[in-house]
Amino acid sequence: MANAYLQIAQEALFPAILILLFGYILGTANIINNSHVDGINRYTLYISIPFVILYTMGQSSFGVSEILFLVPFYIHKIVMIILLAIPINYSNNLVYGNVFLTNMYTDPKFNMDFLCVLSAITDASLEFPYSTFMLELNQMKKKMLEKKGSVNNKDDVKISSHEMVRIIPLIILRVIKSPLIWAMILGILVNFLHIKWPLFIQTTIELAAHSNYSLCLFLIGLFAATSPYLKIPWGKIFEKIKNKFSSNKTKKKNEGKIIGIDDDLNSTAIELQEKRSRNENNEKSKNGLESGHITSSEQNNESEKRKQKKQLQGLRDDEEGMVSQRRSTSITPSLNELNEQKKPQNQNRINIIMCLIQAAVRMIISPLVMLGIILIFPGLQPDQKHAAVLINALPVAIIAFALSKEFNVLAGESLVSILLQSFILTFPAFIAWFKIMNSIYPLI
Repeated sequence: MANAYLQIAQEALFPAILILLFGYILGTANIINNSHVDGINRYTLYISIPFVILYTMGQSSFGVSEILFLVPFYIHKIVMIILLAIPINYSNNLVYGNVFLTNMYTDPKFNMDFLCVLSAITDASLEFPYSTFMLELNQMKKKMLEKKGSVNNKDDVKISSHEMVRIIPLIILRVIKSPLIWAMILGILVNFLHIKWPLFIQTTIELAAHSNYSLCLFLIGLFAATSPYLKIPWGKIFEKIKNKFSSNKTKKKNEGKIIGIDDDLNSTAIELQEKRSRNENNEKSKNGLESGHITSSEQNNESEKRKQKKQLQGLRDDEEGMVSQRRSTSITPSLNELNEQKKPQNQNRINIIMCLIQAAVRMIISPLVMLGIILIFPGLQPDQKHAAVLINALPVAIIAFALSKEFNVLAGESLVSILLQSFILTFPAFIAWFKIMNSIYPLI
């Protein structure tokens, strides 16, 4: 069993992580900028994901068992929306689902790729319209508030119920125009009517569908690179390194100055000692002078001594000033840095808590709710029960990324959570649910 887990990691997890890393590295290095990310995002949302739905549904059979398989997903989506009030709570059935499940359940009789697409139908038919409706409503509401606020110069402007009713048809029209909705409808028609595409159309659909998985993983890495919570600040890092080297040079320079001052003080003290001894000799040689009589030479010596004392005191004051300045320059930046670091600490704690909450919802609560549904829901095959639970244990879907990017509501906490789940928690959580499902419904 351990070898099976290692094989799954090598065939499914590690390649996905590498593609994510490629996108993240290219994004942080600014090789791919935001305009490129927007283009790739639109291609993913409007072309590759719809073609995956269309291609897979056209290649598989759709019977009563598959229709029954959709019912727990609809129940699960409704329960999760009611319980958590999360407008974007997609399962990542079209990206990680195909990569992981098809490598874990290699027997063709399980047909995991088709089960992943079937679960995506619930996203396209229920959650995508709901999420788009909520996002579009919020965007229009914001625009109307800004417009009214600029006219009335008030921040507490509210939208009337009449205006809300007027914009709802516009939102519904946008949902209906979604390529995901049309791909789902067209896929169902192709499947039930047994429509055969011409070879060049079939090949085009196949190529576009196969580009989805690697492109979506790459795009998640790019999204992560654009987040202020995850983007590596190379400029600040290099600036800190440069400041560190310059502070070391300044420190050595100041130490050299202090050493030079010490040498000057020592030489001055020696000179003073020599002059003092010469003065004593001069005094001894002048025994003929009356006691207490001060000659002009002695006056000069006394004035010279006072002058040298002042110089010595001035040098000592300069030395103490340089030492205190050096200490202040070394201490003050660290205090400023501590004050700057203290400010984002609370925000970082909030981000970490959000990560843990989202990870718990995605990898514990969501599959647990699905497990409770399938335990009481009759008519599902064991492989369908496995797929239902494991799909809901996967990280959030690329559809959620694409929609949030489209409406400019992609929060940094979501990206942190995605990366945390994708790189650290995905495989252990997935294996844990895999073992739980095998213990309840033995399959492998």
